[in-house]
Amino acid sequence: MTLPPSPGASPAPQPGPSASGWTGGQYSLGRAALAAALTLHFWATWIAARTALEGATAAALAVLSACLLLGFGGRPLVWVTAFSLGAAAASGTYPHLQFSAYALAALLLHAATPPAPFGSYGAFGRIDPAAGWRFPEWVGRLAWLLVGLECALRAGLELADPAWRSGQALSALLEGPAARSALAQRLAGLGPGFLAALAWSAALLKLAFAVAAVSGRWRAPAFALLLGASLLALALLEFTSEGLGRLLLLPFVFRPAWIPPRAAPRPELLFYDGACGLCHRAVRFLLAEDDQGRALRFAPLLGERFREVVPAELQAALPDSLVLVTHEGEALDKSRAVLYALARLGGLWRLLSWCGQALPVALADPLYDAIARIRHRLFETPEEACPLLPPHLRGRFDP
Repeated sequence: MTLPPSPGASPAPQPGPSASGWTGGQYSLGRAALAAALTLHFWATWIAARTALEGATAAALAVLSACLLLGFGGRPLVWVTAFSLGAAAASGTYPHLQFSAYALAALLLHAATPPAPFGSYGAFGRIDPAAGWRFPEWVGRLAWLLVGLECALRAGLELADPAWRSGQALSALLEGPAARSALAQRLAGLGPGFLAALAWSAALLKLAFAVAAVSGRWRAPAFALLLGASLLALALLEFTSEGLGRLLLLPFVFRPAWIPPRAAPRPELLFYDGACGLCHRAVRFLLAEDDQGRALRFAPLLGERFREVVPAELQAALPDSLVLVTHEGEALDKSRAVLYALARLGGLWRLLSWCGQALPVALADPLYDAIARIRHRLFETPEEACPLLPPHLRGRFDP
């Protein structure tokens, strides 16, 4: 069967999406990753502290970062964390100066973004799930400029160092205590000519990355190169605070728009259980992450639209939670419906959908069923079949 066009009214036009593709929910994931990295680093520094003052400073920073991870405190907490880290690094209380510089840059970039994106503590309970949140494009451009300048500076220092140009510095690194794999040892044994060529290549690649970062034309392959180089460094050498610091800027230079949504000629229909609090939250999430209304429309299960679209012989066999009907008329349920909906959003959600598809349906569906069985005990039953929403979103619902 083919899905008939929706009779519902079109939603009111909303501000255009961010050119980078960041949505509130995706940015909240990036913020959580940043805070988790900070928390782990400060906690590890606390454990290995050489003085009581260093341990107390790291412990305080770990607590602040943990609050940021949980979404508490908003922008004031970010500023307090940044000021505390900057003061500790400037006074010599905190020893990891390079990491502190990267962390400060990441915290200040985060502080420049609008508050309360969807998925943050500040967005909890508001009627409009997205609330017009937009990622400032200048923040992404500034992050690329910082990363590009850092790469250019590192390349310049390496090319100015005779030991690096000859491959001796790289050989000492691969054979030193930081080497963590047999691959590093094998590379170190390939001879001075190979190591010199490898050192020159690494420096020139940093310069090429800096040019791509500033020009903006080759940022997607440059990001892939940066990520690949980081993973290679992890495979060869011990993880250092400096290496972790560089990764803190990745959420700001990444563009979810590089991962387009699954294509469809028009919004597809998601039917949900109007008496399920978890289903209402799922709908609000999808509305927030697709605030342009290009991916999905919504209707309650067993409503008029459901009886019109889904054949009677199929209705009884479908679960009473989420059912997605594609533009081709295929009815997807359970894990397939969830993963398809995520793919329609694009960006990090489509990446998550790809990862979820690696899990066999025979394993994914029982997990879905286990959550579905307890959802009514975990979430309060809504008073209405449709979630409480602002007027501009109500046009995305069919009866």
